[in-house]
Amino acid sequence: METFHFRLNQEKFETTHYKISGEEVLKRGGLEPPTDYELLIKLNEKGFEPVQLNEQIDLREAGVEGFLAKPYKKLTISIDDQPVEIEECFSTPRKLLEKVGKNSESYFLNQMIEDREIGYRNDPNHKVSIRNGQKFYSYRLKQEITIYVNGTPEEWKSKTISFNEVVQLAFPKPPYSNVEYQVVYAEAQGNKEGTLAEGQEVKIKEGTQFDVTATDKS
Repeated sequence: METFHFRLNQEKFETTHYKISGEEVLKRGGLEPPTDYELLIKLNEKGFEPVQLNEQIDLREAGVEGFLAKPYKKLTISIDDQPVEIEECFSTPRKLLEKVGKNSESYFLNQMIEDREIGYRNDPNHKVSIRNGQKFYSYRLKQEITIYVNGTPEEWKSKTISFNEVVQLAFPKPPYSNVEYQVVYAEAQGNKEGTLAEGQEVKIKEGTQFDVTATDKS
């Protein structure tokens, strides 16, 4: 089955029908109700021309480059139950977080749709169509990295850890005097493994493992 493509605000869409109405274009882009938006069509060098909701566009015609949609007035959404006015049809979780003074390095955004949440934790630049009344909630990203020292999970805030710091986690109170320690690690950043010597440090990631043993020097 042949498919036909069009662009709406630089986003690409496809349909199996070569004719499409202005209303259908907006609905395909998630812009509802369509009556809240002005739709324009780009025709080569002629610039943009308005499209009526019931107007039929033939996608086979030469020169049809795409569509531009703009809200007739500011759209009001809520982030963490606080009203936020948006002037765009599309945005990203990163930009929405900035509207409430937060950044995507420390927070991620979820969208509420009826009784379920859609998460954008791993995609802060995802294109989100904006509609009146949408609800979003921000959540703080986990700041600590969970590592395992002799099988015990430990929360660590830095992206690196030194020999002495690992030993202190393994033996908060040294088992006896006159000892030397051996530190072996695995699943470090870059899936590296090896031995950590005194004065050295290693870059860690979630799940890095350390095996620390103490030996009497005498």
